[in-house]
This record gives sequence, structure tokens and C-alpha cells, in this order.
Amino acid sequence: MLRRLVAVLAAAAVAVVLQAQPASAKLPYFSVEPQPENPAPGVAAQLVVHFFDDQARQAPSTWQGPAVINDLLCLFPAGHVITGRAGCPGGRPVTVRRVDAATYTGSFSLPTGGRWLLVTFPATPRPLPAGYPDEIAIGANPVGRHAARYTVAGIWFALALLALLAVAAFMAERRARRVRHG
Repeated sequence: MLRRLVAVLAAAAVAVVLQAQPASAKLPYFSVEPQPENPAPGVAAQLVVHFFDDQARQAPSTWQGPAVINDLLCLFPAGHVITGRAGCPGGRPVTVRRVDAATYTGSFSLPTGGRWLLVTFPATPRPLPAGYPDEIAIGANPVGRHAARYTVAGIWFALALLALLAVAAFMAERRARRVRHG
């Protein structure tokens, strides 16, 4: 009889644990916008967090949350994300402060260039419930986000200009020969 009671209580405890929602389920849905999208290392950038009452992110939230949220966001170098632990091990925590019921802001700066990931709910094991952002890629580049494209375009422009000058020199030489032989 005692074994049956223990088995029933254990099964009930397992069911309760499996039904429990992570801490993220207590917050309204939200979006995160880094401004600028790809900041240069060492330059102060801002995060804008918009809260919504619906998963479609159409109705701004009327949530009256805390004035400061310390554990919502963590910035990790790409490939070094650690989640499911308290705090922000190996990353840089980003604190956000309430501007109004639907908006929080915070600031950060990247210590180095390269790709970084802004992770929401770093202490919550994955996967997150539907409707919450997980990782937001921030590709910092000291020259700008399109530097590689501009470098390639610059090389092609220089080659085209060189070809144009070569054609012009060839045509001038040809005219000079006609005048001499002509």
C-alpha cells in the first residue's frame, strides 16, 4: 500500500514538473532590436525591447513589469553560448530599463569584432516556448557591416578603370601610328 502511494506521488510530481512553464512564460511576448544592427567594437550601442500582448506582436503590451530587468539578455561570442545556468557564464549580461509599459532599453558595447549572439533568457534551458526570440545575431565589424562587399566592389572598380585606361592608351598609340605611316 505504501509503495503504491509513493508511486502515485512520484508520478504526480513528474507530471507537475513536465507541465511547468519556464520563466519566459511569465513575460509578455517581445522583440529585441540592436541599434545599430552591427555596431563597431568598443562603440556604445543600444537595445530596444518592445513587449506585446499577443504572439503576433501587433498589440503593444500593457504589462507593468519591473523598472529594471537584469537577467533577460546575455551577449555571447558566436560558438560560445551557454544556456540553462544562472547568470551569464562566459557572456556579457545586458540590463534593460523600462521606458514605458511596452518598451525597455539597455546599452552594450562589443569588446571585439566578429559575430556575437544576443541570447534571451540565458538561464532557461532550450527550446524556449513559441513566440519568444532565442538568439539574435549581431555581426560586429570594425569597418562596417558591408565592408567585404565594398572591398570586392572597389577591386572590381579599379580593374575596370585600369582596363578603360589600357583601351584608351591602345587607341592613342594606334592613332599615332596611322599619323606616322599615313
